[in-house]
Amino acid sequence: MGRLSVAVGFSGKIKSGKTTISQKVADQFGIKRASFGDYVRSICLSQQLNVASRDVLQAVGEATINEQGWPKFCASLLEFGEWERNNPIVIDGIRHTEVLNHLRVLLAPLQLVLVYVDVSQAIQDDRFTILDGSTSLQTALLHSTERDVESSLREASDLVVSGVCEVDHTVSETNEFLSEFVL
Repeated sequence: MGRLSVAVGFSGKIKSGKTTISQKVADQFGIKRASFGDYVRSICLSQQLNVASRDVLQAVGEATINEQGWPKFCASLLEFGEWERNNPIVIDGIRHTEVLNHLRVLLAPLQLVLVYVDVSQAIQDDRFTILDGSTSLQTALLHSTERDVESSLREASDLVVSGVCEVDHTVSETNEFLSEFVL
C-alpha cells in the first residue's frame, strides 16, 4: 500500500465496530491511530477512576470538554496519539460535530475524511454488555456524546460502511475508498 495523503476519522453508534475497523485500517496503512475512548480512559486512569464504566467515561469526557474547550480537547487527543504535523492519522470515536470541525482545522492542510460505521439497533442491543452493572444501552444513548452521531455526523460522512459485515470486508471496502487518497 502507498502513503495515505489524508487523515481518516471514524464515527458510528455505540458498538458499531468502529474501533476494530479503525485499528485495522491504521495497521494496514502503517500510520498512527488516536482514539477518543483511549484518551478519556487515560484521564480516568490518572484519576484512579473505573475505566470499565461507560457512565464514568462519558462523565469524564464531558467534564474534560467543559474544562478544556473543544479546540484543546481535540489538540490533546492528537498529542496523545503522537501525531506529527502533515502526517496521516486515523482518529477513532468522533462523537460530536464540534470535534469534527476542530479536527479539520487542526489537521490542515491535511484533509480529514470521515467514515461512518452503521449498525442497526438490534445489532447494538446484541453487542452491548453491561460491564459494571451501571449503564444500559438506552441510558448510554441518551448522553450528550450520542447527540450528533446518528444525525449530523452520518450526514457529514464521506463514506458509510456496515458494521455488520465481516470486519475484513468492511476494512477492504474502507481501504478501497481510501485508495483515491494514496500517493
